[in-house]
Amino acid sequence: MNYIGCFSSTDAKLISSKRQRHLIFVGLLAWIIANMSAGNRVYKHLDGSLTSFPHNIPENVKEIKIGYSQIPIIDYIEPFSSLEILNFFQNNLTRFPDLSNVSTVLRSLRLASNDIHEVKSIPPIIDLIYLDMSGNSLTDFPDIANLSSTLVELDLSLNHIRKINIHPVMSALEIINLDHNSLVEFPDLENVSGTLKELSIVENAFTKIDILVNLPKLSKLIIGGSRFSEFPDLCNLTSSLEELFLKKSMVDSVSYLPKMLKLKSLKLRKNQLSELPNVANLSLTLIALDVSYNQIARISYVPKMKLLENVNFNGNLLTEFPDLSNIGTTLRRLEVANNNISYIPEERALSLKMLNYLDLSENPMVLLPSFCHLNNTLEMLLSEGHFTCDWRMVLIKTLDYFGKIKFSKESPHCSQPANLAMMNWNEITIKELISEAGTVSTASFIKEIHYRRLENKSWMCPLMVDTILDNVSLIRCGAICEERPNCLMYSSHQGRCVLANHKPSSLEMFYNYDNWYVRIAN
Repeated sequence: MNYIGCFSSTDAKLISSKRQRHLIFVGLLAWIIANMSAGNRVYKHLDGSLTSFPHNIPENVKEIKIGYSQIPIIDYIEPFSSLEILNFFQNNLTRFPDLSNVSTVLRSLRLASNDIHEVKSIPPIIDLIYLDMSGNSLTDFPDIANLSSTLVELDLSLNHIRKINIHPVMSALEIINLDHNSLVEFPDLENVSGTLKELSIVENAFTKIDILVNLPKLSKLIIGGSRFSEFPDLCNLTSSLEELFLKKSMVDSVSYLPKMLKLKSLKLRKNQLSELPNVANLSLTLIALDVSYNQIARISYVPKMKLLENVNFNGNLLTEFPDLSNIGTTLRRLEVANNNISYIPEERALSLKMLNYLDLSENPMVLLPSFCHLNNTLEMLLSEGHFTCDWRMVLIKTLDYFGKIKFSKESPHCSQPANLAMMNWNEITIKELISEAGTVSTASFIKEIHYRRLENKSWMCPLMVDTILDNVSLIRCGAICEERPNCLMYSSHQGRCVLANHKPSSLEMFYNYDNWYVRIAN
């Protein structure tokens, strides 16, 4: 053992550990005290009874929050030395307040939902980083020259601004919200091109973006509106854009999507698109694709995408469940609600190997695949309807027992077979479904349910025979045998997939030890 002075190295480590714990405790105690005191430094008045700015606020207040009152003018605010946040919303304020006494400390100013018509010049507020003037009556862009070195986020949504003039170079401005104004043309953003990261400019008067200047740091762009009719040229944003939202517009096609080096999310919700845009140039980066509530009647092709996990086709005109085999190994969440889809081909269901959420609500579904290859990991949302309650539904019922089936409205009914017709889904037992399943010919089983064609025209057996007892084999739903050309059936023998020696004449489903099996009878 090594010794340091009168202490062993073990003793030294113990002392060091105790000191560290002591320092952590002291720091934590200081943080708790600071936050407790900070909690007492927030002034709130939200009952709507004020008609003037109150003068009974503690001098060391850190945040003032006043709302739902009738205070048209603030001519004087006391010199609060610690005031960082002033939130003065929905108070019928008609002009910009006098902030001269707090101009050296204020960091966040929120004047949303008032009645301010004009701001000729905002005085210097040395450390202001957030300004919210949304929901006022502004017709001109406020002069923010005195905030050029500090302002990070500016919200001017829900006004009546017709033109944007950003005169100085803004060295800090990163986020701008200009939604719901009266802009007749897309603004010149040259003076914020070096800093701007997020821009939202939905529901204005312009119909297209003539020139989208180079914005090398822009990562999020939200555009659209009822008058917007032309998809923009994104070529100047290919190196930075990560999220693109086009919503509630008259755009009916996307002629070209350039290769975007960082685009992760493409959301084209509530437009007039008649076909799925070609997203092949986004194959290496795209994670989320949303084309919900458009006019898409058919999705003929989805290219291979390396990372695509979330797809939303809700609210279109689809009558056929799309072929998503090119993204079957990455897709985890799929939404196809509010379409006109009545069934899902088994081979298309089998191609979705990683799916854990499927929304099929508000479709006239009559036939569901078993989804047995997903091993009870799938969560499914359905709506009322009339299903064919055949042996495929046994495994769907198993999902229901695991709490993974949810209904958007009432639970569905069976349309057939005859003795289950019009029975409510919640009333039907697994035993009844099995009795209706009976036996199925091997050929039918292979063709319709648990086998699918590969591209090379050979067969794949997505089931594994677990055990062979005399002339009876058990196939467990979910396990996948190694691919073999032209196989009929495989059995598990000493940990390997081997071809079964017999050709069974029929198959029968049954339940044993929390697993569903298919019995192969000779």
